[in-house]
Amino acid sequence: MRSLLLSLLQKRFLNTSPPLPTAPSPPSFTVQYLITSCGLSLQSARSVSKKFKVDENNLQKPLSVIQLLKSHDFKDAHIATMIEKRPPLLHCSTKDNLKPKFDFFIKNGFVGRLLPELLVSYPVILTRNLGSRIEPCFKLLKSFVQSNEGVVELLKRAPFILSFGSMDSMQLNIDLLVKEGVPADRIAKLLIWQPRSILYKPDRIVHALNALKNLGLQPGDKPFIQALSVRIQLNETAWKKKIEVIKSLGWSEEDAFEEF
Repeated sequence: MRSLLLSLLQKRFLNTSPPLPTAPSPPSFTVQYLITSCGLSLQSARSVSKKFKVDENNLQKPLSVIQLLKSHDFKDAHIATMIEKRPPLLHCSTKDNLKPKFDFFIKNGFVGRLLPELLVSYPVILTRNLGSRIEPCFKLLKSFVQSNEGVVELLKRAPFILSFGSMDSMQLNIDLLVKEGVPADRIAKLLIWQPRSILYKPDRIVHALNALKNLGLQPGDKPFIQALSVRIQLNETAWKKKIEVIKSLGWSEEDAFEEF
């Protein structure tokens, strides 16, 4: 009887005891590579490895990419940030894809620390086609800001302009402004102040232009481009509310436009 009771107690103990902790599985090759070669933290490497893999039998491209970055003064922290943001860059061809883009940026003013700063801030740029997007976009911007230095300053503030939206929409929006009689120097100011404005759909630009003209503002007027940069971003309700608030302070509509 005593032995039976002891046996029952042992079974109960075994059934209710928590499972012994299992040893953690070793990191995958991808995780190890991202840590040792790219400088990612263990947590970041594990997160990236859920959607991206490095083939341990095909390391030529990843090695070439890292060598290219280091040869252009990208620090370890730069490389880690870029790869964490855009891991597929490790699978890019340096000869046919990345190096021509690096050469283009350097030729057009992104020298020294400016190149790492641009590409680390928005590495998606490197996924865009050089001939059909990066070069024509740079050329379009330069036609208004007049110099490589001006484009560099603009892209430091808004690197997304090289990759976000379509070139067709961007070109059409600028053509609309030119056709409406907005002076070139005012378009340049719009690009510098609010570069996102030219990335909206053209019908939104048309609506904003017409709304301002209906209020008596003309494209050649000094406050027109400032008002346009605000009007493009706001829906009808928000725009009317903004005007009403300014007018409630005792300002005229003309004074309100001067404040944009």
